[in-house]
Amino acid sequence: MVIDKSTSETCEECGHTKRTPLRTVKCDLCSTVIENYPLVSTIYKEEDPSENYDFCCWDCLLEFMKDIVADHFIDLPVLEFKTTDSGRSSEDFWKAIDEFQLQD
Repeated sequence: MVIDKSTSETCEECGHTKRTPLRTVKCDLCSTVIENYPLVSTIYKEEDPSENYDFCCWDCLLEFMKDIVADHFIDLPVLEFKTTDSGRSSEDFWKAIDEFQLQD
C-alpha cells in the first residue's frame, strides 16, 4: 500500500512555499514499511479493474495469495538474483515456495 506524505518549506526571501512529496510504501499483508523497492503483484479480473499490491518479502506475498480471488490472472514480481534485501532474493523465493507447499 502506498502512503503519500509531503513536506513543505517556505522560502525566507520570497515567501513561496515549496512542497516535496515523499512516498512511503507498506506491505499489504504485514504493514512493514518497505525501504527499497517492494515486490509488486497485480491481480487482473475479467470484469473489474486490476489491483496492485506491495509486499516486503516472498513469504508475505505467498501468504496473501492464499486468499486471492481471481478469475483472469495474477502478475508476480520478477525474481532477483543479486538483491541483498532480506526476504526478496531468489533463494528466499524458493524457500518460501517450499514452505508454502508444505502447508497445503
